[in-house]
Amino acid sequence: DLLRNRAWLVLFGVGLCFVTLTTLKQGATMYFFTYFLEAKALAAGYMVIGTVGALVGAALTGWFTGRWGRKAVMQAAFAVAGLSSLAMYAVGRDSTAAVFGLGFVTEFATGPIVTLIFAMLADAADYSEWQNHRRATGLFYSAGTLSFEFGSGVGGGLIGWVLGSHGYAANAEQSADSLHATKLLMSVLPALG
Repeated sequence: DLLRNRAWLVLFGVGLCFVTLTTLKQGATMYFFTYFLEAKALAAGYMVIGTVGALVGAALTGWFTGRWGRKAVMQAAFAVAGLSSLAMYAVGRDSTAAVFGLGFVTEFATGPIVTLIFAMLADAADYSEWQNHRRATGLFYSAGTLSFEFGSGVGGGLIGWVLGSHGYAANAEQSADSLHATKLLMSVLPALG
């Protein structure tokens, strides 16, 4: 039933992309603030601002979907998250205000995404019941959250691979290549996700 349900397959891909995006950004935050911005003490504040943005975005999801519908809100949220992540690539090493602003916007956009994924999993289960005459909501949710686990592994692995392949060395002065890799992990790579 899962593999024949196009809606569930799309949501699996969406969940994978979403969690890969957020894992990359969250996992790279300390590296970015410590080595690229040289402002390690500000990392905690950045994470708090991001959490507030995500909570505000999630809280407004009902209003957004009431106006534009789930699909349009999901597409717009991914577009905003991708573009704001991509814009992070343009920030300089002395642009902490821009980093905080872009971080808030990105996380604000992710609030509706995570909210809608779980709402849409119920829709996929309803569709499956209509098609197959079997109710399997628990299976749809547990298999849907598998995409979150898989995305978390992909994102975490990518961080290690990208840093390692660009000469990252812990607690040392970073090369230009390593600093560029750190910047990619906070910008371009999550935007691709």
